[in-house]
Amino acid sequence: MDARFIPAPHLDEQDLKDILVLYEHRLTRRFIRRGYLRPLTPGLPASEQSFVLHWDDEPLSDEATQLLRCYAASSRLRHAFGPSAGQPLELDSDHTTNAPVSSSALCVSHSGFNIHANTVIEASERDRLERLCRYVQRPVIAQNRLDELEDGRLYYKFKRTWKSGARGIFFEGPELLERLAALIPPPRKHQLRYHGVYAPSSRFQAAVKRMTAQGERSLHAQERERRHVYWVLWAELLKRVFRVDVERCPQCLGTMQRIALVRGPEAIVALLPYTEGARGPP
Repeated sequence: MDARFIPAPHLDEQDLKDILVLYEHRLTRRFIRRGYLRPLTPGLPASEQSFVLHWDDEPLSDEATQLLRCYAASSRLRHAFGPSAGQPLELDSDHTTNAPVSSSALCVSHSGFNIHANTVIEASERDRLERLCRYVQRPVIAQNRLDELEDGRLYYKFKRTWKSGARGIFFEGPELLERLAALIPPPRKHQLRYHGVYAPSSRFQAAVKRMTAQGERSLHAQERERRHVYWVLWAELLKRVFRVDVERCPQCLGTMQRIALVRGPEAIVALLPYTEGARGPP
């Protein structure tokens, strides 16, 4: 589990560890209730119990078993199959440790859970919100950072150097496929989860649906009012696409006035020599 962008700058590291312990306890109880985890020694408390994983009432298929091995190895930076199964992967690092180190005091890990609470995005910070959307929609692998070495191995360069000193990771062909299998979402599994007031069991669900319906009706009304407009000024289009306000003076930042509308080719050619730094359109 990787929880990021939690707006809680007032929490300290111990608070985050307590949150992760609570998450672990809740998920363990949920998996036991749904039958995914079954105790090996009935009667012991959950904190002292060992569990075996079950997939519904049917035993795990060979495909599900291999995927679980990929997931477990990927979370620990280890080999999943082959003669080196369970051994750590080779990192391009000057240090002996191969474990990633958190880059922030408000980033903690516990029992396979990771939480990052050092990033806060306000509703008015549209640029940071755009970066968050790009982060969420990022591909599973960046091909421009994957290179083939002369010895036939593959080298994947990290976007940023880890605090442990690791700059990249070396792969054999099958090892890369193991990592890709762990990164690709499994089939027939929901990838979208709603929390807070948007959760299915939220007591505010009726109010959220009512507000959403009101917003949709208002949006449809605005669209009906704009249906008679079939064009947009070029100045407005340039502002939207290139973020260039051609109606504002670049020197005094005042609003410029239209002097004349030049349409004839002869007049345009005659005015071009008097324009400093004239160039073609972008």
